[in-house]
Amino acid sequence: MKKSTKLILAGLILILTLFAGIFYFDIYKTSENIHLKTKIEAAIEQIPENGIANFSELVEGEWNRMIIVTPYTSMESVKENFHIPSEKISNDNIELLDTTELIIFCKDDQIENYIYLDKFVLDRAPELSSYLSFEVSRENSTFQKSEGNVLYNTKFEREIK
Repeated sequence: MKKSTKLILAGLILILTLFAGIFYFDIYKTSENIHLKTKIEAAIEQIPENGIANFSELVEGEWNRMIIVTPYTSMESVKENFHIPSEKISNDNIELLDTTELIIFCKDDQIENYIYLDKFVLDRAPELSSYLSFEVSRENSTFQKSEGNVLYNTKFEREIK
C-alpha cells in the first residue's frame, strides 16, 4: 500500500473516531444544565430566612423525582440506591468534591436534568441531619430556608443507608 493511501486511511479512522466520541457525549451523556443552576440559585437567594423554595415550581419539565447527592458519594452507589443510569452524567466529580451537591431531576428512572449546587445545602430535617444522599418526589420538593444557606426538607422518602 502506498504511503499516501495509508495516510488517507489513518485520517479517515481518526475522523470516524472523533465523530463516534462526539456522538457518544452528545447523545448518551447528559450535561449539567447551567441555565437551570443559575435560575435556582437566584431564586433561593431571594427567599428570606424561613421562606420556602418550591422546586416543583422552579424546575420545569416532566420530572417526578428529585435526588440530592451529597459529597463523596460514588456514582455506583447512586445507581444502586436510586436505580438511575448515573453513568449518563457527564461530570461525575461528586465523588471528589466536598463543597457541592449534585441535584438530579428524574422522570421515573431516566435523568431529565442535573445541576451542581454549591452556594446552598439541601438536607433533611435538622433533627435528622446526617448529611446522607436522599430522594423526594416532585410533590414533596419544598425546602425551608434556614440560616447559613441551608434548606431543609421534612418529606423525604428515601435515603442511602
